[in-house]
Amino acid sequence: MQWNIVVLDDRNRFALHVWRYVSHSLGFGIGDVERNGILRRGRRVSETWIEEGEPIRSDEDRLRIWWSRADGGWRKGLDAVLTKIDRREEVLVLVDVHGEVGSSYDWQEACRHLESKGKVRPLKILVVSAYTSADSVGTAGGVREILPKSRETLHRVADLVGHAASASVPTENVLHVLVTGAGFEIRGERGGFGMPLTAELLEEMGPPFCRRGQRAQKNETSILLRRGDVIHGRRRFPVPESGSWKDDVALRRAIEDLAAGEDLDSY
Repeated sequence: MQWNIVVLDDRNRFALHVWRYVSHSLGFGIGDVERNGILRRGRRVSETWIEEGEPIRSDEDRLRIWWSRADGGWRKGLDAVLTKIDRREEVLVLVDVHGEVGSSYDWQEACRHLESKGKVRPLKILVVSAYTSADSVGTAGGVREILPKSRETLHRVADLVGHAASASVPTENVLHVLVTGAGFEIRGERGGFGMPLTAELLEEMGPPFCRRGQRAQKNETSILLRRGDVIHGRRRFPVPESGSWKDDVALRRAIEDLAAGEDLDSY
C-alpha cells in the first residue's frame, strides 16, 4: 500500500523528523536546516533536504513525505500537493495548530477543508502542536485531539501507516552506539522532541547489560546495572556492578564517581 504523509507546518523541521522516524532513515544535520529547507554550513550551501510541494521517499518507495507551508497561502499549497497524489493512495495529513506568525492561517479551517476532500478520497487527519494548551478542542466537526510533537506521536504515525519498527531485538553480536548532544528542541513536559536523559539511555542498554528487574535474563556474561543515585533531584548514570572491574575497589569507586558526576567521556 502506498502511503503519503502531508505535514502542514510553517517550518519543515517536523516534516523532516517524520521522514527520519517513520522511514527509519538517518537524519544527521537536520537541526541545521533553515526554513527554506536548505542546509547551510558557513558560506557553503548543501543540497535541499525537502522542498515545499515535492516529496521525499522511503527506500522502498512505499512512503512519501510532503511538506506544505502553513501560512496565508496554505489552501493553495495544500491543494497543489493533494493534486499530485493519486486518489487511490492513502493520505495522512498532520496539521499544525500554529502557522506562520501574523498570517491568516487557521488550523480549524484547514481541518474543515481537508474533511471536504476526505469525502472523495482516503484521507486521515491528525492535529499536532509543539505548544499544546489542551488535550482536545471542540470544532464544528466534533472534538479533535491535539497531539504533541513527540516521539510517542511519531510512533503513532509510524504504526498508522504500517512503518512501526520491529519489536524483536537481537541479543547476540550487538554493537551499542550512544549519540548525545544532538541539539534537538528543548525537552519539555508537553511538546517538543527533546532527547532522553543520557542516564535513561544508559539504563536501557541491552545485553550484556541487565537491570535488577531482569534477573531472569541474567547469565554468566551479564553485567548488572544499578540505577544511579538521585542528586539534587536528578538521577545520575547507572553503575555497572559486575564485569572485569568488580574486584578492583579503586576502579569501582572511580566508576561510581564518574557516574555521579555524569562525566560521559571518562565513564
